Amino acid sequence: MKRFSALCVVLCFLFFIPFALAENNGNQTAIVLGVSESIGVLCRDNSSDGSCYLLSSEALYHWDAATQSAKKIVDVLDNRIAGIVSYNGNLYGIDHQQNILQLQDQHWVTLKNNDISNDEIFRCKADCGNGYLFYSYKDENSTVHLIAYNFETQAFTVLSPFDSRQFCYDSTHDCLVSVAYLEYQEGDETKEGYFIQSYHYQTNTYDENVLIHGLNGGLTSWTYDAEHDRFFFSLSSKTLSYIRGGYAEDFTPYTSGITAYIGNDTLAMIGGHEAFELQLCRAETTDRQITIMDYSTVYQPDFTKETGIGVNLYTSSQDSTTAAITQIMTTQDTTVDIIGLHTDEGLSVIKQKGFYTPLTSENLLNAFNELYTTVASPLLDDNGAIIAWPVFAMPILMTSETALLEEYGFSTPTSFEEFLDLVPQIVASDLMQEQDCVLLSVLAYNRHDMFQYLVEQYVLSCYVQGKDVNFTDETFTRLAARVLTEVPEKDPSPSNEDGTCTPLFNFYSASNIISEELTAPLPLTNDGTTGIYTRLIVLIVNPYSEHKAEAIAFLEYMANKRTPEDYALYASMTEPLLDSNVVQQIESLQEQAQALNGETDAEQLASIQADIAVLEAIKYTVSPAAIENYRTLAASFVIPEESLPISTVRFTSLVERTSSGMMSLDQFIEQANQYVQMITLEGA
Repeated sequence: MKRFSALCVVLCFLFFIPFALAENNGNQTAIVLGVSESIGVLCRDNSSDGSCYLLSSEALYHWDAATQSAKKIVDVLDNRIAGIVSYNGNLYGIDHQQNILQLQDQHWVTLKNNDISNDEIFRCKADCGNGYLFYSYKDENSTVHLIAYNFETQAFTVLSPFDSRQFCYDSTHDCLVSVAYLEYQEGDETKEGYFIQSYHYQTNTYDENVLIHGLNGGLTSWTYDAEHDRFFFSLSSKTLSYIRGGYAEDFTPYTSGITAYIGNDTLAMIGGHEAFELQLCRAETTDRQITIMDYSTVYQPDFTKETGIGVNLYTSSQDSTTAAITQIMTTQDTTVDIIGLHTDEGLSVIKQKGFYTPLTSENLLNAFNELYTTVASPLLDDNGAIIAWPVFAMPILMTSETALLEEYGFSTPTSFEEFLDLVPQIVASDLMQEQDCVLLSVLAYNRHDMFQYLVEQYVLSCYVQGKDVNFTDETFTRLAARVLTEVPEKDPSPSNEDGTCTPLFNFYSASNIISEELTAPLPLTNDGTTGIYTRLIVLIVNPYSEHKAEAIAFLEYMANKRTPEDYALYASMTEPLLDSNVVQQIESLQEQAQALNGETDAEQLASIQADIAVLEAIKYTVSPAAIENYRTLAASFVIPEESLPISTVRFTSLVERTSSGMMSLDQFIEQANQYVQMITLEGA
C-alpha cells in the first residue's frame, strides 16, 4: 500500500489540466484548478474589493473582480511558498524557511531572511495589520507557533501563548481573532461550544471568550470580515454569518474547506463539494424555503441551485428525534417540513401514530421500485403507501484480511465461536509482528469489548430472527463463559499510537461506498442463521408542513441524484463506477508507452506497464464485483423499526460490571433478562 502511494505522487504530475474560468452560475463563479494541483492558500487582494489570490501546489493565481477573469501570476514550485498575504497594495509571501518575500514584477524578492526559527514549514496562515505581518504554523509535534514581522524594523518576534493555527487580524480592536471549541458551565451543567477568542499581541493576553450562538458543530473552515466585524463559518452543509453578540444565520448553501472574505459581501471558497473549484459566493435569498430537522447533506447546495428552493437546517434540542416528533405532533408545529430519522429510533412509532405525509408523486413511485426490496418493504404502511424516503443505509458488515491469514496457514473464521478458537493461534504465530498487524479495528481484543460485542450480537441476532431475547439461551451462555475466562483483560496486540497497524478483522466496517471486501457479520455459531442488521436514515414529510410541495421536491431530488453512496440503496444501480482520476493516469501512461520503442526502451516500457497494472486493479470506485457482492448481502438486510435496550446506561453498566468481574455471569443473565422484560412491557 505504501509503495502505491508513492507511485501516485509520481504519476499525478504526468498530466495537467490548465487553470480555467468556468461559467458564472448565478451566485457562484468557479475557477477550476488542474487535476494535478492540490489546494493551498486563499487571501483577499486588499487593493481591489472582490478580488483574491489563490496559492496552489503549482502556481499563484489572481482573480480580478473588475474584469471577472483569472490569470496565473507566477509558478511557485521552485520558491516553496508556504503562505501569502496582501497588504497596502503589495503581496507578501512566507517561504518554507520562514523568509519574508514580496512579489515584484511577477518575481518573489526576499525582504528579510528568517533569523529566529529552524522549523521548515509547508503551509502557514498569514494576515497583516498595524505595520505587522503575522503568520502561524504547526511544527512536527503539532505545537502552534505565532510569529510577528515588523515591516519598519524588519524584526521577527515570537508571540505566545497562542493555541490556534487559524486566525485573522481584527483592525477595529488591533488584535488577532480565532475560534476555539471549549467547555463551559451553564448553571450546574458542563457544555461544549464554539467561542471567539481575541488575542492582544502587544501584551500576550486574551479578552474574555465570546460564545457563538447558533454554531452547534461540523465547522470545516471560517473567515473574518474586519470591515463589519463579521465572521463566516462553513459547515458540512452550508455557510453561516455571525456578528458578535448575535446569532449565527444562514449566508449561503455552499460550503468550503478553505474560506476567505474578499470584500463586496463575497466569500472565496475552495475544497467544498467541488473540491478543485474556487467559488465566489454571496448571500442567497429565495422566497421558497424548507426547514429540515436532524439531517443534512452535501447535496443541499445543488438542490437549491437546481430548484431555487432554499434549505434551512434545524437540530432538535430534544433527547431523541422521536421525542421531537412527539412535540411536533402535540403542537401541530408547521415550522419543520422534513424530519430525518434513524429507523431504529422509532419507525414503528411513526407508522402507529400516522405521523407522515404519504409519498405519492410519480417520480418517487418510480424510484421506489428501484430500491432493494429489503430496504423498501419497511417503508410502507398497512395500505401500501410510502411513509418515508431512505437516503442512507448502514448495514453492520465486516472485513477480514483473508489473503494475509491464508499466507500464514489460517482460514478465515465463519462464526464468532471459530474466531475465539483462532485468535490464540494467531497470537502465537509470527503474523502480527512480521506484518505489523493488530487483531481488530474499532474494538480491542480484551474481555470487556468481546463480552460487549457478544451481548450486542446476540440481541441483534434475536431481532433479525424475530426471537425473544433470553440470556439463558445455551449458545449465549456457552460463548459468554468462554469470553469471560479465555479472553485476556488486556489486548495482546494493542494498536500503535499513530494507528498505522493493519487490523486482521473489522467487525464494524463502515463506509458510504460499497466494496467487494465486505462480508456478512459472523454468526455466533456455525449452525446459527442470521440476517444483517441494517439501520436506515429516512426522511419524513411533516403532515403539518405548509411547504409540502417543496419538501417532496427535495425528496425527489435525493431519490434521483444517483451518487456513489446510492449504490447501497438502489438495486437498479448495476453499472460500475470508474475513478476518473485513476483512468486519466492510466491513459497518460498508455500514451507514454505508445511513444516508446519496444526494443531500446524495454526497461522503461516494462516499468510503465507494471504501473498501469497497479492502477487497473484500483480503477473502480465501485467495481462490478462490489455490486454483485452487495446484491447478495442486501437480500439478508433486516431493517430495525425500534430501539434495542443494549445501548442504555443501565444495560451498559451490567456489561461493564460483568466483564470486570464485579458480577457473575449468572447474575448478569438474571438482571439482564429482568431489564429486557421490563423494557418490553413498557413498549407494549
